[in-house]
Amino acid sequence: MKFRTVFAAVVVAVLLISNSHAKIECELAFSPVKKLDGGRQLNRNSPFNIASYNILHFEYSPARQAIDPASGRQVFYPEKISKNGEHLEKIAKIIEGQKLDIISMQEVQGRDALNVFNQKYLDDNYEVVSLPGNDPRGYEVGFLIKKDLPLKFKVRSHRNKKEFYSVANKEIDIYSRDLPTLYIWKEGSDETKDPDLILMGTHLKSQRDAHDDPKSRERRSAQVINMHKQVSEHTDDFPDTPLLLIGDFNADLVHAEEFQPIKNSDILKDSFEIGENPLSNEERITHSFHPSGGETNYSQMDAIFLNQSASEHLERSFVYRYKDESGRAIPIPRTYRAREMNPSDHFPVISNFRFSLFD
Repeated sequence: MKFRTVFAAVVVAVLLISNSHAKIECELAFSPVKKLDGGRQLNRNSPFNIASYNILHFEYSPARQAIDPASGRQVFYPEKISKNGEHLEKIAKIIEGQKLDIISMQEVQGRDALNVFNQKYLDDNYEVVSLPGNDPRGYEVGFLIKKDLPLKFKVRSHRNKKEFYSVANKEIDIYSRDLPTLYIWKEGSDETKDPDLILMGTHLKSQRDAHDDPKSRERRSAQVINMHKQVSEHTDDFPDTPLLLIGDFNADLVHAEEFQPIKNSDILKDSFEIGENPLSNEERITHSFHPSGGETNYSQMDAIFLNQSASEHLERSFVYRYKDESGRAIPIPRTYRAREMNPSDHFPVISNFRFSLFD
């Protein structure tokens, strides 16, 4: 009897979600709607800051008991993030100093890593959002959302999306680390209606060579094709909703051919190119690579793409440069050693908005 009751409840929930947004297929991948206990007052003049940040090897070790090899005794190891504590403090300082409201974070080893970071370094001021993705190492795309915002949201996974991969000559689960999508409503909005804001977080396949796929270009191309499909579907379903495609694209967005489906689309535009003064190639560098014995490579791997509805609310988009103790910008690294002094091999991308949707 209990089984039938639970089963019936699941069926009803699925039907409700399907009826709300008929064109977006239901994969039982939606999280429940969560309301933030925010008391901050927002209106069309309120600043709203969104960032993308690959924070590099943000790995998590759970608390455990084990034998200490030195003493032979059983000892307790507390949970921890295996990343330089000084770098964690710098990352937190950027988040707080730039007054970031929502951050899409890449290379994070799951919810637990973000929870520890949020509690220890951010005074638990953020809501942690993370779904299991496709990466076998557990690296995910996670979100931090400021708790004082008068918003509610749900998140959807795309980890089971299929796309044709030419190297394998078949359809596969295409994403390397999912395409988690946040649907956000302001307080008082009906969550069965169109969202007030959509964020799609991405972290595409790295440039490591795969079997018969040099630099994994074909895999990344297939990911871009499917990602563009998802953006197109969302734009058809929610034409008036601001939408951001945000994250680490793992190749040079200025020159790499695999990004043509997005760059040639009339749906999205790189936030660096919006406005009267587009960023120069140097200003849009978000990553440096320093091969041993080779030439340093600089590229724009990270971006915040906007649809037209989001573009109308953009004030500024820029690459944050790391600062020294006096607050002056540190030059972009010219050597591997210089890059290692920074908290990540990526620079954060930050977009400042004033959303009239909050009126």
